[in-house]
Amino acid sequence: MEGFLFQDIGIAILGACLLSFLAVICRLPVILAYLLCGIIAGPWGFDLIKDVDLFHDVSNIGITLLLFLAGIELHPRKLKEILGKTSFVTVVSCLFPAIILAYISMLYGIVEKEAVLIGIALCFSSTILAIKMMPVSTLHHQYMGAFCIAVLIFQDIIAIFAIMFVSGFDTEHSFSIFLIPVKGSLLLLTAFFAEQFLLRPIMKKCEPVAETLYLFPLGWCLGISLLSHQFGFSYEIGAFIAGLALTRSPISQFLMDKLKLLRDFFLLFFFFSLGAGLDFDLLSSIVWPAIILSIAVIVVKFIFFFISISLCKEKRSFAVQAALRLAQASEFSIIIATLAQKHLSEQNAQLILFTTILTFTISSYLICNFYRTPWVIPNSTRA
Repeated sequence: MEGFLFQDIGIAILGACLLSFLAVICRLPVILAYLLCGIIAGPWGFDLIKDVDLFHDVSNIGITLLLFLAGIELHPRKLKEILGKTSFVTVVSCLFPAIILAYISMLYGIVEKEAVLIGIALCFSSTILAIKMMPVSTLHHQYMGAFCIAVLIFQDIIAIFAIMFVSGFDTEHSFSIFLIPVKGSLLLLTAFFAEQFLLRPIMKKCEPVAETLYLFPLGWCLGISLLSHQFGFSYEIGAFIAGLALTRSPISQFLMDKLKLLRDFFLLFFFFSLGAGLDFDLLSSIVWPAIILSIAVIVVKFIFFFISISLCKEKRSFAVQAALRLAQASEFSIIIATLAQKHLSEQNAQLILFTTILTFTISSYLICNFYRTPWVIPNSTRA
């Protein structure tokens, strides 16, 4: 088993290195290299990987670190300033695309119940892609970064309700929905008080030893993530709250610099697991519906993001860029499809997965060609 673990990870990293080099040479997003590596090395390629589920589990750490670092850079005061705008944008950009995508699914003969689930699954935007494809200066120091992160966090909260919906309701689940604001407030207060009176004194003692100073925030991130899961929230929301609590720390920039490489390493496995998870036996029957749905996801989400952001009296150029950066499906699409397996046929579950991968591919390509991104060689002509 140990040999298989080393072999699987080694193959994934070596393959990603070779293909990402080709992607850089061809001026393509690195995400395409990771996805293609998963397809080639996965069970429907050369079947070099023995345990695909391992990569899915490991990739969750990368998503958690992504939200943790996003939280560190988003000061609570800045988040409060844009709450009104982003809540309106989030509701509009989730509700209408979900309805339209469900209707398009029904046009392909998909039964109403499954079409609704497909619409719900595909209405969210990718936190990983949106944040990872922003330059550091945009994400950390500009209004664009704060705005997009706020929208994505609101979408994560809506996704929790969606996950409860697709998991099926009973009396206990229905009651727990009303406890979400209470649990969320309690988790926030716990994190901020623990950071102020527990973590901060410990880190001050550890300042002379850089390795320990680096280790404690990592443990803090994972600890609050585990606590968040016990409260009924996702690990990712817990990680964001953990980062938000650390944003006032004088060493927040030090933590950002230390954890970025670790985050990127684990995110490689997320895209690899997506590619490896494709079922090519079903692909021939879903390829055209997936292409149509992926184009619809990007176009419909772009339109409703642009309209809703423009209604908030933002500049046209800002609305266009934010809409393009958020116009794709989400990692939550895959989670919802997995949890809804008792309500979805295997074919429609694969349809969601393939559509998500296509939107990741198209969206990343569009962003790389119109705006600056850290995933391709800089081009002075990009905005």
